[in-house]
Amino acid sequence: IEIIHVSNINNQKFIDSIFFNQEDKSKIKFLSTTFGGELYRANIDININGENCDNQFGVLILGSEHDHIDYHININHISGHSVSDFLCRSMLKDSANGIFNGKILISRGASGTNAKLYNNNLLLSDKAGMQSNPQLEINCEDVKCSHGSTSGNLDKDALFYLRSRGIDKEEAKEILIEGFINKLLSSFNCKPLWLQEKVKEWIQL
Repeated sequence: IEIIHVSNINNQKFIDSIFFNQEDKSKIKFLSTTFGGELYRANIDININGENCDNQFGVLILGSEHDHIDYHININHISGHSVSDFLCRSMLKDSANGIFNGKILISRGASGTNAKLYNNNLLLSDKAGMQSNPQLEINCEDVKCSHGSTSGNLDKDALFYLRSRGIDKEEAKEILIEGFINKLLSSFNCKPLWLQEKVKEWIQL
């Protein structure tokens, strides 16, 4: 199954709760994209009960003005020999704030698991902030697991390189931002949707 979930609730408060329960040999591709919100909270719980499951999960957070966006992720590998790849990328500008709490739990009987959990954040103003907390809990041997988090501003060297090629500052910023987002979106089939156009509009605001 492939799911693309879009939230666009400017100046509203909203809570999403999304649950996945998997059995043997099932595959999930899931992308959640949030275009702001006065207070937006997403709870995503994934229970991998079967073996030989293959999952790819993505989250794209776009926050501006006084948005507060909060994602809580729980990935529970209950059975072994399955793959989960989770990538969250956020871009925050103005006075927007975000929270990412993500946890991978590897149960005692989940040997052979291959799991990744990463959160990359791009802060486009001095007042924007992100709290990131990726976690691993491993209760058995013979697993491959990794997790990590990065937060920062636009790469000054890359910006300088583009400007030295005759590209003005605003266009250079847009190119770098689109590159940051497309590393996530390119893994999902977004072409039939209005999602990519909506992302471009957000970048240009």
